[in-house]
Amino acid sequence: MILIYLVIFSLCLFIIIKSGALLVKTLVNISHYLGLSKYAIAFILMAFATSVPELFIGLSSAFNKTPAISLGNIIGANIINLTLALGLVILAAKGINITNQTAKKDGWIIFFLALLPILLVFDSQLSRLDGLVLLLFFFWYISRLLKQKEKFSKTLNSLKYNISQFKAFIKDTGLFVIGLILLLGAAWGLVLTASLVAKDLNLSLIFIGLVLVAIGTTLPEISFGFRSVLLKHEEMTLGNFIGSVSFNSLFVLGLVAVIYPIQVNDFSLLLISALFLALSLIVFNIFLRTKERLSYREGIILLIIYGLFLTTEILVR
Repeated sequence: MILIYLVIFSLCLFIIIKSGALLVKTLVNISHYLGLSKYAIAFILMAFATSVPELFIGLSSAFNKTPAISLGNIIGANIINLTLALGLVILAAKGINITNQTAKKDGWIIFFLALLPILLVFDSQLSRLDGLVLLLFFFWYISRLLKQKEKFSKTLNSLKYNISQFKAFIKDTGLFVIGLILLLGAAWGLVLTASLVAKDLNLSLIFIGLVLVAIGTTLPEISFGFRSVLLKHEEMTLGNFIGSVSFNSLFVLGLVAVIYPIQVNDFSLLLISALFLALSLIVFNIFLRTKERLSYREGIILLIIYGLFLTTEILVR
């Protein structure tokens, strides 16, 4: 049985690699069609796409009147994106060049936006008003990225009158959706088969939950990040990771709080995660602002932070 699981695991891994390459290629083309930077298009489209699992968990928890689940999930997902996922991509690519000035310039804005839900929940509640505040900040930052409005509008208008270019745009958009479905489906299959193998080998449930599931939920970001670096589109890597953190913190939690306010009865339970999220954001911003390249050493440091977070969580539990 384990042999069958390993075959399925290998097949899913192959699909992840291929779909990641397809997503990078189509997003580069879409960014050219729309006249947007590769950082902006990865921030908006790919970040939204790779945050779909968190969005589904958030909506499900809100409609089931257990929205606190979403808050914990989002904080954990953001820590993983900024440490484990980004660190693995940096190591695999042997460094990432920081080519986009928007990422450097807006680093501390992202720091504030990612921590805003934690600041708002200090009164033990993320109310509907708080949710609206988060959504407003999200759309404000998206509009900031689209500040090339005139160029963006002109590009959209030119697409309407250029039939061949419009057809190519539709084709690449369709391929992007197909690639995304393949990536998310293969990532789910990979986690499922890895969990089954771990159970057959009598590995602990803590290992499965904290390690395999954590890596599995960030596989789309890791795959896309590695392929974009490999194809020399580093700014798309940063756009995706920073976008995922922003989308999770502002849009997902904002929407959840508007649907059903989040009550936090014991903030101390979130304290460790909140502190590690703040540490991850501070370290990431220092690297972003003081370096022209995220080196192998920075990747190691990010993985060490994740290791500390994982160890602390295990000990506390």
